[in-house]
Amino acid sequence: MNWFHYILITLLAFVSMLVYFAVRSSSANLDLVTDSYYEAELNFQEKINQKANVQMLSQEVDIEQKETNLVFHFPKEVKNITGNIFLYCPSNKKNDETIALNIDTNNEQILNIHQRSGLYQVQINWQSGSEKYYTERKIFF
Repeated sequence: MNWFHYILITLLAFVSMLVYFAVRSSSANLDLVTDSYYEAELNFQEKINQKANVQMLSQEVDIEQKETNLVFHFPKEVKNITGNIFLYCPSNKKNDETIALNIDTNNEQILNIHQRSGLYQVQINWQSGSEKYYTERKIFF
């Protein structure tokens, strides 16, 4: 073999590697965090204000993992809580779920997670009266 064959083999290997990576990247699953980035950006300052409202309370929302349940402990000073819990799974959009808050008399909510696994970002949008609050935590099931 002469030098021309070595150059040709090197170029063919390089082109085949480029084609392989192009095909592989085009078939990758790319889930977006949200389908409406513009609207989410407009609401960003409101989220900052809601996080600041949580800081004014005597305690934040405590999230405790007990076997196959998540227990949300809301501050005792806040009454008549409404809102929702959004479970965001970064690895698979199909696992995302929104759950309405249903607080018991101890200002707690229990959520069954027995069929979930992996990393989740728990986003809680809640309010009491006219005050709105936002809490966000990462949890691994």
